[in-house]
Amino acid sequence: MMTFTVPEQLRFFIRSHQHVGYAAMFKASSEAMKLLCTDEKYIGGDLPGFFGVDPQ
Repeated sequence: MMTFTVPEQLRFFIRSHQHVGYAAMFKASSEAMKLLCTDEKYIGGDLPGFFGVDPQ
């Protein structure tokens, strides 16, 4: 299980612009997981499967 959090400085913006903020966070976190999961140094597997949960 992986958890991604938002820096405190960005929380007000994301609360005010949830559609844009959550889309950006999901894109960034999914790209990070794809990169790390396929890297031999970390997991070294194929493209991972994952899903995101919208807190609304």
